[in-house]
Amino acid sequence: ITEELLKAFPILFYAIAISDKKETLFTASMATGIGFAILENAYYLIVNYETFSVLSALIRGFGTGLMHGMCTLLVGFGISFIRKRRKLFAVGIFALLSTAITYHSIFNMLIQSKHLIFGALLPLVTYLPFFVWSHKNKIKSSS
Repeated sequence: ITEELLKAFPILFYAIAISDKKETLFTASMATGIGFAILENAYYLIVNYETFSVLSALIRGFGTGLMHGMCTLLVGFGISFIRKRRKLFAVGIFALLSTAITYHSIFNMLIQSKHLIFGALLPLVTYLPFFVWSHKNKIKSSS
């Protein structure tokens, strides 16, 4: 819960004070999430350096990086829709944070269980549809 709140505050501030353009908000959201993951992985590596393996470093590096990016992207994507709808704003922020927290929890449970591969693939599987959608929209707007 704390991680998702800490990642959401900069995105919320960015959307309200700086820009609510979807493209820049999406980029800022992914950058915030991935930056948070880098800090978390560095801390995890320092604390657990004796039991850390190359495989766990790869899974943590790519899996948690993309997972944190997706959670923050979800919040940024939602904020781009609810920012101007004052009646939905508080409830919408709560729903976005709840969804990000649930996604993060599912990832953590899978990555720590015997279903490690599903946890590692979850962020990739959820990122690919967004990637395709965003590039399809980029191609439409440029033509």
